[in-house]
Amino acid sequence: MFTLDLEPTFETTVRIPQPGGKVVPVRVRFNYLDGEAYAATFEEFRARPAVEWVGRLVAGWEVQDREGQWHGMPMPFSQEALQALASKQPRAIAAFIDAYQHEVLGLPLKN
Repeated sequence: MFTLDLEPTFETTVRIPQPGGKVVPVRVRFNYLDGEAYAATFEEFRARPAVEWVGRLVAGWEVQDREGQWHGMPMPFSQEALQALASKQPRAIAAFIDAYQHEVLGLPLKN
């Protein structure tokens, strides 16, 4: 049934690019923000590192693999784990943003 009020979180698979062309799919849970909240959060974090904004969007991620569907992260989700991921694999942060914007705003995924 169609409803105007969506669930507070949603899950999707984020494809994290790796050096050499490999892409690792990871299951991520995002916080849903309506248009007004999304714009306000974007403005609040505009002058700060992208990982801080992503920290508001991401609610968690899977730590266990689902064979043939996605991989789990090697550590439980936390803001510190997200910072470590941003430091070690900065392209992952862009992948989170792309996946969120695709799911919520309908923007095409970048390759």
